[in-house]
Amino acid sequence: MNKNIEEYKNEINKIKVDDDLKQKTIDKIIKNKQKNKTRKFIVKICVEIAAVFLVVVTTAYFSISNKEIINESNNKEIKISNSSIEKIDYSVAGIERINNREELEEILKNNRNNYYQNKEQGIIINDSVIKSETTKSSEEKSYSSNEYSNTNVQVENVDEADIVKTDGKYIYYLKNDSEVIEIVDLDARKVISKIKLADDRDVSGVEMFLHDNKLIVIENIFKDSTTSKKRWLLCETSVVIYNISDKENIIKEREVSTTGQYIDSRMIGDNLYFITNEYIYYSGDITLPQYKDTIKEKEYEEISCHDIYYLKDSEDPSYTLVTAVNIENNEKAKTKTFLGLGTTIYSSEENMYVVKTKVNGRYNRKEIFSNYNYSTDIFKFKLMNNDIELVAKGEVKGIVNNQFSMDEYDGYFRIATTEDKGDGKETNNVLVLNDKLEQVGSITGIEKGEKIYAVRFMKNIGYVVTFKQVDPLLVIDLKDPENPKIKGKLEIPGYSSYLHPYDENHIIGIGKNTEVNKYGGITTTGIKISMFNISDLNNPKEIFKTSIGKEYAHSQALNNHKAVLCSKEKRILAIPVYVNDNKKEFSGAIIYKVDLENNKFVEVSKIESFKNNKYYNTYYDIERILYVGDYLYAISNRGIKILNMSSFENAGEIKFN
Repeated sequence: MNKNIEEYKNEINKIKVDDDLKQKTIDKIIKNKQKNKTRKFIVKICVEIAAVFLVVVTTAYFSISNKEIINESNNKEIKISNSSIEKIDYSVAGIERINNREELEEILKNNRNNYYQNKEQGIIINDSVIKSETTKSSEEKSYSSNEYSNTNVQVENVDEADIVKTDGKYIYYLKNDSEVIEIVDLDARKVISKIKLADDRDVSGVEMFLHDNKLIVIENIFKDSTTSKKRWLLCETSVVIYNISDKENIIKEREVSTTGQYIDSRMIGDNLYFITNEYIYYSGDITLPQYKDTIKEKEYEEISCHDIYYLKDSEDPSYTLVTAVNIENNEKAKTKTFLGLGTTIYSSEENMYVVKTKVNGRYNRKEIFSNYNYSTDIFKFKLMNNDIELVAKGEVKGIVNNQFSMDEYDGYFRIATTEDKGDGKETNNVLVLNDKLEQVGSITGIEKGEKIYAVRFMKNIGYVVTFKQVDPLLVIDLKDPENPKIKGKLEIPGYSSYLHPYDENHIIGIGKNTEVNKYGGITTTGIKISMFNISDLNNPKEIFKTSIGKEYAHSQALNNHKAVLCSKEKRILAIPVYVNDNKKEFSGAIIYKVDLENNKFVEVSKIESFKNNKYYNTYYDIERILYVGDYLYAISNRGIKILNMSSFENAGEIKFN
């Protein structure tokens, strides 16, 4: 055996832990060393091992002592393998465990009064093989490559689900008008197989992950109902894991399902974490949430009342389920259940944060303005491979814009919020919280009368865009967490709704142009793309920009970062767009060369969407753009259009049936 392996084994044997745990640790290390993968993969595996065996390894070398944390319900330590984590004191945090069904019914009854005062999926292999209409055959050239773009994500090594994935050899596309996944062989330049998500069930494929030889598909399954009004309420979320090693024999390996609609998910290494939410319309009777994992059982298992937690004073009658599943092992998925936890998430490699907007006060009909304000509850979950644990709860004033309003760095959680008391006098904050979600630093009262449109945190610096009539880009210095400061400010017309880091000195803003109309109000006048130089924190500059269309121009990139393709290495930026100005209509994608030397975005190509011949002047909009090797692929529901990235000329197309 390798000498290093022997050293690991000797050190681990010095620690008093379960023998089975030791052997699993040794086996994992041996397996990873034998794989001899790239550094990136090793880092990924180390993260996975560290999450489970951190204290085992560190104790062997550094003799770090563990904390003893007491579980509030059964006075036992909560452990991740041999390490302990500090669990939140639920009662102090305003979280209670439901004791019985009667208590749950009473909570739902009160909330309602306050608030309103398995059939197997069919797999079709080679059902419809579509010939490529490109002029070159697979015999003449290989189009697959180890160099390809991934889903545009917020945090490195934290994957996000999307409707398109690629591994450099195949493109997997979840079509938006059917329950079908198209699998495209890039060398053959044709669809070689399809996965049909449903036979007789009402299934809507939502997003998917690609991990080695596994395709993980997230579905919303709508149950039968006698009334269409309740149809969307009767929903469950299913995570289906397919083995796609053999494209001619795709195997459905496993299905993890919970009641409720899919909210969001993240994947770190082999571990998938997803959140679902089920609204409860209480009318004298209740149904409890359910889940199943076909690796252990085929039927749903009901979650008991005693395993459901609720927030004191919450008026949100819904079940929120947070589920963890390792897609490579045979461990049963773990689920935590709460009443009304929240629907916006941010995740680092170690922790997931779920936030919930809370209304404080009541609307007063006798007064001109509403007498209320908003705050945000923050729930921090420790990600522990095939499990999760709530470890902290905090609360801040105001509401978040989206996931980019949150970030974790160097042990601190940063969050940007907008306060709105209903009187039109918004104000904004950037707040810093410690690992227990206690506020330790803040900047409040930022740009009064405006609200946050975009945020991006880059290590110790935060960038915040607010807007009302002009677009202030604010640079926030977060090096001292207890004393954050506004370092610089840039005011320009228009606004950015998404900020994309280009490199350490430049950030791209995608948003809208604006102008003052004849009534003194503000109107949008097209898509605006700006390049900001942020090398001088005290003096950010818009060094160049470009515009697309006028008031009727739109792009998914304005509100969905996954629609953005940006590569510093390729020096390209591509987004899908729709323009309809003065009878000049265009649906497709625009590709820019990013020219920092000459300070400009150079439009190098437009890819027009496939037209829908059944309906006059309509299109199959391009939804995603990616590159593999020297070719760019613009993907829509009708097919894929291909562009040569060297010449930016048309290089063919692949049509879907």
